[in-house]
Amino acid sequence: MNERNYLVAVYSFPYFGPARTKLLINFFGSAENVWKIGSIKLSQVGLSAKITRNFIDYRKDFNLDKYFNDLNELSVKYLTYEDKDYPENLKGLADAPLVLYYKGVIKRSDKNAVAVVGSRKITSYGREVAVKFASELASFGITIISGLAFGVDLAAHKACLDAGGRALAVLASGLDSITPVSNSWLAKEIIKAGGSLISEYPLGHKP
Repeated sequence: MNERNYLVAVYSFPYFGPARTKLLINFFGSAENVWKIGSIKLSQVGLSAKITRNFIDYRKDFNLDKYFNDLNELSVKYLTYEDKDYPENLKGLADAPLVLYYKGVIKRSDKNAVAVVGSRKITSYGREVAVKFASELASFGITIISGLAFGVDLAAHKACLDAGGRALAVLASGLDSITPVSNSWLAKEIIKAGGSLISEYPLGHKP
C-alpha cells in the first residue's frame, strides 16, 4: 500500500470530510500514519470519543486489499487532490473532495465545462431549454456536466450525446451503485462516448 491508497482509505470514513482529513494528515504527517495511529493520539486532535471509537472499528472492518481489488474489477479509477490530473476547476475550492472516483475518462479539457441541472419533474419548456443549451454548448466543444437523474439531467445528457459532445455525470452514490437504476443505459452511453461517471463517494455509499 502507498500513500495514495491510505488517503483513499482514510477519506472513505463517513465522518471525515476534506477539512478534517487534511487536519489529521498535517498533524500526523501522512495518511498512512492516520490510518495506523492509536486512539489516544487520535484524541489529541479534538476528535470526540465516539468518532475516535467509530474510526478504530471502521479500520478493523475495512479490508484494504479487497477494496482496491473491487475498484479494479468495477473499472473504477480514482484521483487524489495532489495528483496532476485532478480537475483544475476543483483545485481552488476549500471543500474540494480529496478523492474523486470515476469510470471512463477525465480530460484536462473538461475545465471548459458547463453544468446543466434542474428539476426532475421537467416541464415542456424546461426540456426545450435544457436540450437547446446542452446541444449548442456541446457542439462548441464544451463539456456538459449533469447528475444522471430524471428530468433536466436526462434531457441535458441525452442532448449532449446526440450532438456528439462530451458528457460527465456526477453521482450522489458510490460508483458501484448507478442511480437511478433505470438510467443505467445512459451511464453506459456516456462512457461509450468517451465521457465519465464521477463520484466523491466511496464504494458502498448509498445515494
